[in-house]
Amino acid sequence: MPGYPEPMPLLSRLNRPVVAVITVTALAGFLRFFHLQQPPDFVFDEVYYPKAACILVGWSNQVCHVDSSDEKYWRAQKWDVGSWVHPPLGKWEIAMGIKAFGMNSWGWRFTSAVAGTLVVLFTALIAQMLFGKPVWTFVAGLLLATEHLNVVMSRTALLDVHLELWVVVGFLFLLSDRRWLERRQQAYEHEVAADRTLEGEGAIGPPPRPPAYSPVLRPWRLAAGVAFGAAASVKWSGAMALFAAVIVAFMWETARRHRGDRSWAGALGRAIARESFGIVIAFLFVPVAVYMLTWVPWLHHFGWDMGLWWQNQAASARFHRSGIDWTALDPKTGLYTPTHPYYARAWKWIPDLRPTSFFVQNGKNNLDIEYVPWFLVTRPTFFFYVLPLTPFMVLGITYVCRQASDATIVVRDRETRDVAINPETGGPAISTAFVYRPFVVAYVIAAVAVFIWFWPVLTAGRISMLHWRTIVWFNAWI
Repeated sequence: MPGYPEPMPLLSRLNRPVVAVITVTALAGFLRFFHLQQPPDFVFDEVYYPKAACILVGWSNQVCHVDSSDEKYWRAQKWDVGSWVHPPLGKWEIAMGIKAFGMNSWGWRFTSAVAGTLVVLFTALIAQMLFGKPVWTFVAGLLLATEHLNVVMSRTALLDVHLELWVVVGFLFLLSDRRWLERRQQAYEHEVAADRTLEGEGAIGPPPRPPAYSPVLRPWRLAAGVAFGAAASVKWSGAMALFAAVIVAFMWETARRHRGDRSWAGALGRAIARESFGIVIAFLFVPVAVYMLTWVPWLHHFGWDMGLWWQNQAASARFHRSGIDWTALDPKTGLYTPTHPYYARAWKWIPDLRPTSFFVQNGKNNLDIEYVPWFLVTRPTFFFYVLPLTPFMVLGITYVCRQASDATIVVRDRETRDVAINPETGGPAISTAFVYRPFVVAYVIAAVAVFIWFWPVLTAGRISMLHWRTIVWFNAWI
């Protein structure tokens, strides 16, 4: 009708970032909360963290299932159980669910499911900021929402999904800092150009580009420091994200200062000179303050004894360095055998050569920059330690999918390497068909299909032996 705007097609209404983010977040929440209470018993290392969280709530040994003499000893000496070797923040987060819903499987897993859902939400936001199209926001969120390890860890009361959440939040804030600074830089350049024009300098020629806008205290960078400090307050391995953030920050600042009249070495030197103080504040002082803040309840419980606190830190460091071994001497055979059947060195994580079995019943159990430091770790490690890397792996996969989906075939001249001329049209010899897009669609569908097929195993469901044989692809998986 005249005077009224044309209604937007349904596809156009759905092709929005907010729709993509809400959709993948809702899917992630459903997959993580559906039958969250199953199995009703402790799974794997849930024998530690829910009990520790229950102790923080202040409930009795009977309610917290603190039964053994060792657990009672650790409660008295460490205000914890065997998980005293890790900082307290992740256990406080688990305690929130226990306080709200009780000391049961739903209660102790509730905040893990919340954290896992938020990881998908924030990863989708990062994808939107990086790629700028709702379709790739949706793809990144979908791949992470249905990623096997993320689903399992989001349905289990371990610390790793809480660590993953803070790492993702930290990098989301770091990316927000970059966008905030770009807007400030543009405003700064306009302001300088206007001042020069008023002074008569603009008539001589284009004014030189103003120096990089570099405030020492930047809100989003400080927020990133808080998030990374929280990550290290869940597990010390969260500090690896801090090192990665420092490297990324200096890379971005160097690129921002690299201009036609300045070499990369010169740009790096100016970045170090201008940004080091702010980076030290954001990524050293702020995380240390956050870390100490998470220990305030512990210090209060033990009468503000800083000497005792330091002894606890030193004991934790000794444990992580040499408290457990890959192998031990078996007195029966006289051979050195693995101390845990599911230990996996870092190089086995990416190809998934030794996953961890969390729960088996009624059957025979025969069964980024952040990544590199794990190769130097000497203590035994598990496959699920790779969890904080998975959002960035998904973002990398999404980037490859985007590049492949938008790629076209270009014919070039063999001698000049210039784009050839199409003799039929007289225009550039560039295909108008996106020849690799079907492969991208097939990959995403296959990833979701494999997830659906593995779903019962990821959620402690019952399956037939035939189904079991179809999902055990390698002997190392049993």
